[in-house]
Amino acid sequence: MNIAKLAIERPIFVVMIIVSLVTLGIIGYNNMGVDLLPDVEYPTITVIIIYPGASAEEMENLITKPVEDALGTLSGLDSIISTSKENVAYITAKFGLGTDIKYAEMKIKEKVDLVKTKLPDGIEEPKITRFSLTDIPVIALTLQGKKDLAALRDIVEDTVKPELEKISGVGKVEIWGGRQRAVIVSINKSLLAARAITLNQIVESIKKENLNIPSGSLKTNSKSIIVRVKGQFDDIEEIKNIPIRNYTGDIVRLKDIADVKFTLKDEETRARAEGENAIRIGIYKQSGENTVAVAKRVKAKLKNNETIDLSNLEMGLYLIHIYNNAFSTTERLWVNK
Repeated sequence: MNIAKLAIERPIFVVMIIVSLVTLGIIGYNNMGVDLLPDVEYPTITVIIIYPGASAEEMENLITKPVEDALGTLSGLDSIISTSKENVAYITAKFGLGTDIKYAEMKIKEKVDLVKTKLPDGIEEPKITRFSLTDIPVIALTLQGKKDLAALRDIVEDTVKPELEKISGVGKVEIWGGRQRAVIVSINKSLLAARAITLNQIVESIKKENLNIPSGSLKTNSKSIIVRVKGQFDDIEEIKNIPIRNYTGDIVRLKDIADVKFTLKDEETRARAEGENAIRIGIYKQSGENTVAVAKRVKAKLKNNETIDLSNLEMGLYLIHIYNNAFSTTERLWVNK
């Protein structure tokens, strides 16, 4: 076909084709996803093992080396990099390009399960993670103000985090810093021995009492009602009054052999911003979601004060936008004055 002849004889037809192509190009450009890095899987898997109270040298000898030896026989393995610190060991296995990373992860899990019998009894369950671009937060925020760390964390967990998790495309919201509230049970060893009770009995009694148990449903002609036995603790007095049966068959209350108090967990991480206490918030996208689109939705949510109810907060609390993977800018979103 002679394109020049066709253009001369049927100019309107040719113009319509060109306009259609341009229109489709504009639509495609406007709908095209934009991201900083391509969505690829890196052939890297990390094993994290926590052993509370162990020094870095003990972590290396008792944890890191046995795990390295076990992983060293994996096929397709390029290298192993490990780091031993107080209480924790990181063992990272790097595989060659083209390796089926899901299969490699399964084989690593099998190797770790086998070597666990040679590791100390006090270790926590090993964590096996794959590096992914979704592990990088789309946006990072800080909530800061002149309040104590526990109060700041409560505000984030109760007010800010639930609203952020509702945003379309947000996969998870992580919190760093602050102090979490906890109930501490301090056992009196002398009273424990006098009442013929063991620590395991106390632990099992607390576990059994702190449960909500499904109990089926009640059906009528018009509706069905789900029934459950509510057992989770609502206040500290319920914990103090947990019944524990000793070896003689007598019932002893937890408060009779232990000091139960509501306090704060030990501080493991701390965040500060502009010289004030702060809580850092990391917002991660769902797999397959576009970074720029998710970041725009988060910014739109935060710019509207009404979307996150801060009416019950005191003066001087505000969120600061410290990192944006989509735009790489630092911007103060709003200030609660």
